[in-house]
Amino acid sequence: VLILSQIAYANKVIGLFPHLIISSYFFYMMYTPLHEAVHQNISGKNKKFNFLNPLLGSISAAFYLHSYTQHRWSHLEHHKYANNPELDPDIIIKGPTWFSIAARGFFILLIKDFFYIKKEGVKNSKAGKKAMRIGTIESLVPIIILVVLTNVFNLPWYHFFVSYVFPLLFAVMLLGIFFDYLVHMPYESSEKFGDTNIIRTKNWLDAPMTWVWLYQNYHGMHHLFPRLPFYKYKKVFLEREHELIKLGLPVFTIEDERIKNYE
Repeated sequence: VLILSQIAYANKVIGLFPHLIISSYFFYMMYTPLHEAVHQNISGKNKKFNFLNPLLGSISAAFYLHSYTQHRWSHLEHHKYANNPELDPDIIIKGPTWFSIAARGFFILLIKDFFYIKKEGVKNSKAGKKAMRIGTIESLVPIIILVVLTNVFNLPWYHFFVSYVFPLLFAVMLLGIFFDYLVHMPYESSEKFGDTNIIRTKNWLDAPMTWVWLYQNYHGMHHLFPRLPFYKYKKVFLEREHELIKLGLPVFTIEDERIKNYE
């Protein structure tokens, strides 16, 4: 869909606005296979298919002009230090206003690792330095491909900034809001059962909301069970709901235009 939208926009079949909406959401969707690959969830328990994790993860990362190797290191650091103000690489999305959160997602989130690796508790990490070196090379590959395509198809130099980078940054902003901020707010706990939220409704809206969100409104289940495939978050939560709430899992229930928080 992303490629078809690019072709349609380049040939003036669709305008910039519908292209932006389509591409931004499908870029958002493209993060799911990258995220699943990081946690080895594409192959699951079948070791014969372990090669699919770096393969599909690298393809997904390339769409983000990013690196699977670098993101895997950074994301696992996030799991290790979730909500730690000094050591969680994703804490950078936390801001005082919605505008600042959106701006951080749009302008900073894709390059956050370059700031993170300079932090006092991280700058001497050999694994981090290696991941960043490999990541720089891996990230250059899709960028070079875009430059080549621009010349091959005789497109203006700014074409892929408008048609590709702009919707990509909107998608990263959406990830920052829906995949990072909302599921970790208010960033007050680093405990296993307190660092990540469940956001749900108790009516028919929960199903479409969950589908559009790609199950990340049940992100709390991911931090508790990283090897659980994303499409099983809700099912497992419902099976263990009362037990998980008693253990302290934050559950935000949207109900009658109010949000009830069960902690």
